[in-house]
Amino acid sequence: NGPIWHVLAPERGGSEACRSSGWHPSRAAPGQSRSALNGAALQHNAFLLTYCRTALAAVSGCTAGILGLTGLLGFAFYMLASGYLSCLLLAKAGRARWRYFPSAWALASSGVMGELITYITFWTFLYGMVHVY
Repeated sequence: NGPIWHVLAPERGGSEACRSSGWHPSRAAPGQSRSALNGAALQHNAFLLTYCRTALAAVSGCTAGILGLTGLLGFAFYMLASGYLSCLLLAKAGRARWRYFPSAWALASSGVMGELITYITFWTFLYGMVHVY
């Protein structure tokens, strides 16, 4: 069960060579470029994050609707579920998360607010189906 994400570090020199030499993108010299990232890998990893966040929004929206959560409690439930997913993603990426994402913040917060509409859609639909009709 290897990593599900693609490595962003350039293949020239190999990622093992980068680790053994102590190289890290944040340690680039003042004149050295920090943008030596693989664009296709970055796009693939962003797609996987979006997929995970969309699935979380749908499932947690259904759960909140079935439980009958309303108002701010429903939004707090989404933030709690999203925070839990962020913790799981950070744990999956491990200590070498810089190899897969430009920053830990991008991994933890990417798409949280963008999937709020999906959450609200499932939340209100299931709430209406279970508690109103």
